[in-house]
This record gives sequence, structure tokens and C-alpha cells, in this order.
Amino acid sequence: RLLIISWVGLFVSYLVLTASFILKPSYDFMDKVSVAATTGIIIFFAFGPGCIAWFIIAEIFPLYARDTAMSVGIFINWLANWFVAFTFPHLLEYTQPYTFLVFVGTAAFFLFFTIKYVPETKGLSVAKVTKEFASVPLPTKCCGS
Repeated sequence: RLLIISWVGLFVSYLVLTASFILKPSYDFMDKVSVAATTGIIIFFAFGPGCIAWFIIAEIFPLYARDTAMSVGIFINWLANWFVAFTFPHLLEYTQPYTFLVFVGTAAFFLFFTIKYVPETKGLSVAKVTKEFASVPLPTKCCGS
């Protein structure tokens, strides 16, 4: 539930930030709206996707695989951070003032993904969560082979 609230908050904050950039030439107060939307992004990211690598991975993997899974997950997290930082200036150059619509779309996708595929683990013991994920059938073939 908390993750869903976070994705909705990010979606709305990115949408408001985009609107503030588009409307900035017409309204003087849009700078204040941009600051408020950016504050919302920071807050909603902090208690949602910002800490996923630390709590989701720790919950879904059994104890014997947790250290490896955490290492891989955190590496992927930092790789994604680098990718966003590297591509953002190019995205900004070509899409101004619509740059954050990409993030609106991303937040919408991950909201859908979270609702459809991420189970609620609040109030469950680690053993029960591990048992629940152990019963999920894993694909045995990859890439259509």
C-alpha cells in the first residue's frame, strides 16, 4: 500500500512539475509550484522507490540467497541512477518543457506493475513471505527458446 501511494504521489508530482514548466511563461507563481512539485517528488521517492533495493529484495529472497540478491539489486539500482543522470541532459535538450512527461509515464508503468505483481507483505513474517515467493513458478526457458 505504501509503495502504491508513493507511485501515485510521484505521478502527480511529475505531472504538476511538467504543467508548471509549460505554464511558466503565462503565470509568475509557477516557480513556487515547481518547488512544491519537486519537494513532493523527493518525499514520495524517499518512502517508495528510493528504498526498494533495501526492503523488497530482503523480503522476497530466502536467507541463503539474500546477500547475492541484495548485491545484484543494489548494483542495478546504481546503474539505473547513472543512466538517468547520463541521459537527463539530452532528454532536457530535446523535450523542454515536456521533459518530465517521461517520468510521468514511468511512474504510471510502475504503479501498474506494483498493483499487478508486487504482493503486500505488511504483517507477514520473513518465513511466510519466503514461503509465498517459493511457491511462485519460475520460467525454465528464456527468450522464447
